[in-house]
Amino acid sequence: MDCVYFYDHLVIFRKIDYIELKLKKEVQGYDLGSQASENTLNLVSQLLTEALKDRVSLVCPIRVCIKGKKDLHGLGLKYIGQLTHAILTKGPPSNTPAGNEFRQFWGKKSELRRVDGDLCECVVWNGNSNVCMQIVNFILEEKLHLSSNVNVSKPWYHILPNRLDPFISLHRRNRKVNLVAASPLRLIRAMDKLRALLRGLNDKLPLNITGILPLSSAFRDTSVFPPILSFPMANQSHHGIKKSYFQTVKWLLRKACFPVFPLYVIIHLEQSGRWPNDLDAFRHMKRLLVIRMHELLSPKGIPSHVTVDNMLDIFLQGLVFRIVISQSKELNLIQKLSNSEIKTYNKNKTLSETGDGSSLSIEINSEAACWIRLNQSLPTLAGTLSGVSRTYAHVFPMACRLAKRWLSAQGYPVILCPYEAELDGLHNSSDFFPQSEQCSSALSTWWLKDFNTSTNDGRMTEVAVELLVLYASKLCDSVDSESKEANLTSIGSPVAAFLRFLDLLATYDWENAPLLVDLNEGFSVDINKRQLALDLFNRTPRCNLPALIICTPLDTTGTEWTEVGPSRGGLSDLKLLASQSRDLLRAMLVSNAPINDLLVIFRPVFSKTDIVLNVKANIVNIRQSESLHGALKKTQLAVPETNNDSDVPMEFPDPGARYWPQRYCYDPLNWFVKLLRLRLGRFFEIRWDRHGGNWIALRWRPHFIQTINSKDRVTLVQSIFNSDLLDGLTQHANGGQLTDLVCSKPSDLPLVYNDCSLVNLLSVWAKKFIDLPINYNNLTNGINISKKRKHNISEENTTKCMKNKKKKKLKE
Repeated sequence: MDCVYFYDHLVIFRKIDYIELKLKKEVQGYDLGSQASENTLNLVSQLLTEALKDRVSLVCPIRVCIKGKKDLHGLGLKYIGQLTHAILTKGPPSNTPAGNEFRQFWGKKSELRRVDGDLCECVVWNGNSNVCMQIVNFILEEKLHLSSNVNVSKPWYHILPNRLDPFISLHRRNRKVNLVAASPLRLIRAMDKLRALLRGLNDKLPLNITGILPLSSAFRDTSVFPPILSFPMANQSHHGIKKSYFQTVKWLLRKACFPVFPLYVIIHLEQSGRWPNDLDAFRHMKRLLVIRMHELLSPKGIPSHVTVDNMLDIFLQGLVFRIVISQSKELNLIQKLSNSEIKTYNKNKTLSETGDGSSLSIEINSEAACWIRLNQSLPTLAGTLSGVSRTYAHVFPMACRLAKRWLSAQGYPVILCPYEAELDGLHNSSDFFPQSEQCSSALSTWWLKDFNTSTNDGRMTEVAVELLVLYASKLCDSVDSESKEANLTSIGSPVAAFLRFLDLLATYDWENAPLLVDLNEGFSVDINKRQLALDLFNRTPRCNLPALIICTPLDTTGTEWTEVGPSRGGLSDLKLLASQSRDLLRAMLVSNAPINDLLVIFRPVFSKTDIVLNVKANIVNIRQSESLHGALKKTQLAVPETNNDSDVPMEFPDPGARYWPQRYCYDPLNWFVKLLRLRLGRFFEIRWDRHGGNWIALRWRPHFIQTINSKDRVTLVQSIFNSDLLDGLTQHANGGQLTDLVCSKPSDLPLVYNDCSLVNLLSVWAKKFIDLPINYNNLTNGINISKKRKHNISEENTTKCMKNKKKKKLKE
């Protein structure tokens, strides 16, 4: 295996000859022999093994291969775990032979510290930078004197596990905007307070709450960015809180404009035989229970909202929790209704008209599958992944965040789990896109019921991404379906785990073999379950299975989290992107490229894109803290400047039942993309970056464009971009009513188009909605454009058009 993928920390020497000469002068009486390079590295590795004996499991000389050039010499470190990053190196007691030897080895770095009542020799390191890097630099500089000249750069450099952390860190580009991200400790304490709050309602509820489980990825620290805290400023005068705290909070949260999204939590109710036997009546009763909980929380001063999906949003400690009520009888009623509808349908239709009724059965039972996924499968899998995240907190969460950030940067943001979270940004966006209730319901129906792989292209669920990272980093007993052997070589570096994720995505034979992820040794203990997963894959026709098959002991079919995406075409694109990003990232890490050059890994590729829509700045600024666009300085990435969670009190008084955070579920870009996919999804593949992206890319679907002759392409494009299909797509109006096209103002639209060659093809947008020019690649290939048309879309006429618009605005 490549050493860059295997080791957690690499120390690479620029010139091994210089190191050899230095060692000959410093280490007297030591003969390097004929193999000077190997002996030099062995000598350095022995010293580092002694210095890092409680932190690393392996220090080994390596050779880093570079294509077309001479190999680089270096050392590879294999971390033990979280103990690797301890800032204290504890030595033996003082005034002992072992203590004197420890002090002689560390020199001036050694100091006396009282540990567990004993006076010991210790070394304290800086907690703001990598501890192993400090130890290696100390040995090479102080013990071997390899870098005595201050003006000359060190003859070695490091590849650290936190090399890519700036790309998944919140930053602020405007010093007037201040954000506070929730730490894992705050999420745990808020979850504990929520459990106590809900269990305290048992005396006044008809059924007791027996279990409360978190679902969202933020609770296991694998969401791309942590949730942002939101607090009302009215709490400044509340008694019981120090005034200095309120002054700090007022400054920290001043003009914070980041959107607030709910964190999903599921609660289980005790069994009861008094539930109605009708599904509609059951859901009405469940909604009454949610309303009752809302009524009980209001006198306590805790804000809460009842959603249209029988869920309850609770604002607590700066976070919004969305409560999902689970009762097993609902599944029985859904299955019972499905069976009765299938029997009635088969009785009314002949066999020739309906076939075997399998399609209808699949369509009706999809609701039952959604219920099982939300209420049974996701809580169990989320609990397992949370255990992995806490055990390997130094690598697994960061690697998952890097993988999800890379997918979003390439235009394939992960599908949030639960799937209902995908609709969070579609509500409360009426300030930009007022739509009727019919449009919102159509989006919900399209997403939750008619959701298939053809609309997702290269998008994967975030659970599938986490399972891939878990397999690639070898943090679980991953079983190879062919060799039937377990590879237990785990990874302790998020960068190495991310490289392995890209390599797995690019090289694995997804078409001919399922991926077996052994969670909690389920496949190792139960061999029959593993064989069942392989038999299900071999018996089922490959065309009936999704592109990705990820089998776990909890899902032997391997399709529960991959059936919604990616498609086969999307997976092919992802494999190509992963292969290119893997090779480029490895080469840049080995060459010690600066951080602003590494940004190219997270930049999209538009070579196969037909239309690129540039999002206006006021839309991008809503999530500007997640965006990397414009955050680069000349030499380095802007330092993350979000405020520490420790600057804010751990608990706040309840703000009152009428309070609700601003910009709740406010994501106009997500709303607009969903509308585009609803209107143009059957013609285009639509890509965008959820985390502060300033672009939306459209590409013709291959199966659609191949059936169109070049003569009919102009007619086709004009029929697609017509008023019936695009009316109301980007309108701005008051009162939530759709307005006429003439009333819309270009300044209120969320997009800026860059290209003047496509204007006449966009029959409606050309006059009312486009700010010239527009970007395009090959949309007009095969179209004969007349000289008159070319003259009409020239740059001269474009500038005249823009000047006339400015004059009209000034007159108004």
